[in-house]
Amino acid sequence: MLTQGALRQCLPTLNVPLIDLDNGQWLDGPGEIAEAAGLTAEHLAYVIYTSGSTGQPKGVMVEHQSLSNLVDWHGRAFDLQAGSHTSCLAGFGFDAMAWEVWPALCAGATLHLAPVSDGPRSWTACWPGGAPSRWR
Repeated sequence: MLTQGALRQCLPTLNVPLIDLDNGQWLDGPGEIAEAAGLTAEHLAYVIYTSGSTGQPKGVMVEHQSLSNLVDWHGRAFDLQAGSHTSCLAGFGFDAMAWEVWPALCAGATLHLAPVSDGPRSWTACWPGGAPSRWR
């Protein structure tokens, strides 16, 4: 679980490793991904909520294998790699966010987050000299 010092106290007691992004010690860790004991591709990666056809919220469970397939396809389809610049225009409550955030993070690309309430004219002003090479 990734967290920050100010947010860590808001988390319930968890039985998973915590990485505090404010603590630079994680940068010195192993270069390869450490496997968490017992996790498989079928384990839950995240839950996205939809209003469904009835208007009642429904949680859709997305497994790691589905997210991994999306990330792999997206990286190839859009030539996303370390050093790439890409945009994130979808809100974090919208399922398209997974298309924008996870592939960029997994590729080591720079992810440019658009301002919440501003329109397209202000987007490029936020990224002087480093505008996304791909807009999504």
